[in-house]
Amino acid sequence: AAGGGRAAAADQRNRRKDKHANTPKEPIGATGIPERERILLSVYFPVARSRAPEFHVLSTHWTVGKAVDVLAERGGVINRNNQPGAEPLCLFNKAGVALNRSSYLEDCVIQA
Repeated sequence: AAGGGRAAAADQRNRRKDKHANTPKEPIGATGIPERERILLSVYFPVARSRAPEFHVLSTHWTVGKAVDVLAERGGVINRNNQPGAEPLCLFNKAGVALNRSSYLEDCVIQA
C-alpha cells in the first residue's frame, strides 16, 4: 500500500505540472498578430524553468526559428541557438519530433 501511495503522489504531481497556467481563451501573445495568422500552441518550457505549461499565440507566417526565439524571450529561457555547440531549443510536434527551424509554422501544422 505504501508503494501505491507514492505512485499516487507522483501521479498527482504530474497532473499539477500538466495544468496550464492560462486558458486557450486567454493566450499569451495574441496582441499584434492578425487573427487570420494566429496559431495557438500549448508550450512546455524546459524542465529547469519549473514553469507550468502555457498557451501562446504565434503567427503562422513565422519560421520555427523565430517562434523559438519569441517563446524563449516570453518564457525567460536562455536561448543560445546562435552559438555553435550550444544545446538548441526546439519546437516539437505531438509525436515528439523536432521541427525544422527554417520551416514556417503554417507548414508545420500538417506535421502535427
